[in-house]
Amino acid sequence: MKRILLLLPLLASCGKEWMVVTEAPADPPGTGESRVIVYRDSFRNATKPYVFLDDEEPLGFSLVGTWFEVRCKPGNHFFVLHGVSADGVRATLEAGRTYFLRVDSVPELLHLQLRLTPIVPGMKEFEQIDAILAGLERVEPVDTRLAEFAEHHAEDLEESISILKTERLDQCAILGPEAGR
Repeated sequence: MKRILLLLPLLASCGKEWMVVTEAPADPPGTGESRVIVYRDSFRNATKPYVFLDDEEPLGFSLVGTWFEVRCKPGNHFFVLHGVSADGVRATLEAGRTYFLRVDSVPELLHLQLRLTPIVPGMKEFEQIDAILAGLERVEPVDTRLAEFAEHHAEDLEESISILKTERLDQCAILGPEAGR
């Protein structure tokens, strides 16, 4: 039992290797950019980070109890969440707006199905988003970790994205320009 207790801080520090925690408040998006906030408040499959991509470009890792933001050019995007399975969101982003995506997983017959859910006006969660984010830890991606992940998992990511864009495209959620604030 003592050994397990001694290993816990070591294991916890290993998890932080994926991200760097920051305390700085986020600036609103500029006129030539959009901001997407990705958060994970579900504790299901807590030890697994999921990678968040814009098409094939890894932008961050989603860890339990955290949120991060990415800045994107306005226009069309295909956001992908990849981990124990994959999910996608077709998005059309408008300049100067902030959009929200929730990461969670749903148990299915023999596996967990990842979900990347747009949080849009009219949803109770949209109205409470500031309180939700305040209860989570803000993190920033570590570029070297993203590059390493992309290199080591290139074939797997390419296959997942291909399946999402062909066989499952109609099942992917849509995030319209009016869904931001």
